[in-house]
Parts: sequence; C-alpha cells; structure tokens
Amino acid sequence: MLPLQAMGFWPGLPGLWFRGEPKGLVWAILYAVSLNVALLATFHWPEWFSPWVVRSLWILNVCVSLGSGLVNWMKWKEMVGIAPVDAGADAYFFEAQEFYLRGEFFEAEASLHRIFSSGKQDVEAAILMVSILRRTRRWAQALFCIDRLLLLDKSAPWRRELALERKQIQEAMGKLEVDPSESKGKQDLIAA
Repeated sequence: MLPLQAMGFWPGLPGLWFRGEPKGLVWAILYAVSLNVALLATFHWPEWFSPWVVRSLWILNVCVSLGSGLVNWMKWKEMVGIAPVDAGADAYFFEAQEFYLRGEFFEAEASLHRIFSSGKQDVEAAILMVSILRRTRRWAQALFCIDRLLLLDKSAPWRRELALERKQIQEAMGKLEVDPSESKGKQDLIAA
C-alpha cells in the first residue's frame, strides 16, 4: 500500500489514477512542467537563471509535493473509493435481499426505498430495484432505472448485468405483446 500512497506526493496523480479526474491531469502536468523547469535550471542551463530563482523553484516544488502528500494521505480512503461502512444502509440492503429471495418483492422494494431516501447512490441497491421492477412487470420504470444507472460512473462494473436485465425486460415485453396462446383464444372468441 505504501508505494501507492507515495504517488500522493505528485499533485493530481492520485485523482487521475484512481478516478480519472481531468483536474488531476491538469495538476499533474503543471507539476511536471514546474519540476522539469527546476531540473533544467539547476543542471542544464544554470547560467539562464539566477540562483535565487532556482532555489525558489525547488522550494516551491518541495512545498507543493509535501502539501499534496499530506492532503492525499488524509483523503486516501476517499481517494481509492474505500468509504466508511454505513451499517443502516447495509442492513436495509440485506433485508431487501432476504425479501427478494423469498419472493416478497414489495417488502424488498420498501427496504430499498429506505436506502434511496438517505440520498446515497447505491448501485447494487438500484440493480436489485430494477430486478424487482422487472419481476413485478413494471417494465417502463425498470428501463428508466437502467438508463439512469448507465449514466453513473459507479455502474461501470455492472454494465453487463444491466444489459442482461434490459434484454430480459424486452423479451418479457415481447412475449406479453405476441403471446400465441392468448391470440388463439381471442381468435376463437371472435369466430364464435
């Protein structure tokens, strides 16, 4: 873990590495330019810069690096996505899973709504909600939830499952519209 935390001394690098933040890229590039100018001024073109400018560049680079390291060390868990455990939300999620596995979909949905009312963006809970909506034949709502989930960065690991849910919903909608047993029964009633 320590080598990864050492990247915190390069401003912007942890945000760029773990979350792909554009501002992390900007900070990393600015720091690289500043460090390269200090190196060039010290070793390659020392006659171009006065000694106090070179010293100031090095002091600035060291201060920025140490400051960045301190800030990133304090925010390390948040930076790498390790959030503190919310026992209440987890309890509601496990409760919703139990209801879901027993086929008690509306009770499971009520437990999931407790999670959503806290304002937390829980992708796993939302995927479970999509499955509940599909099983209770609320397909339009389920498709809307899938579309909303796909907009979140946190849903990237779940894209395959979301595509599978969408496919199952579309198949269920297709079967409902063109069910041969139902259409045959309706033709018999019409002919009689």
